[in-house]
Amino acid sequence: MLTKTKKGQVIETMKENFQKANAVFLTNLIGVPSNEANQIRKSIRDAKGGLSISRNTLFKKAAEGSEYESLLSDLKGPHAVAFAFDEAPAVAKALYDAG
Repeated sequence: MLTKTKKGQVIETMKENFQKANAVFLTNLIGVPSNEANQIRKSIRDAKGGLSISRNTLFKKAAEGSEYESLLSDLKGPHAVAFAFDEAPAVAKALYDAG
């Protein structure tokens, strides 16, 4: 269970990522084995991106006031957010290749 302090840190990190990102992709990793999930994370990092898996409420709080607020406002179920800090197509390709 995350403490209030840890939740605050997660929200701040994600807020920074939303501000730096050129694009954001909403996805999930349901049914993806751990080793494959690690490979997906590596592919996204190699594409100068990042992947966050967290609670929907934390995503919503982190996106408040950003251009991505509406994307994350009504989430239900497990999600992950991929951030593209450089070229969005490279991160999109990493996600597509994983599927």
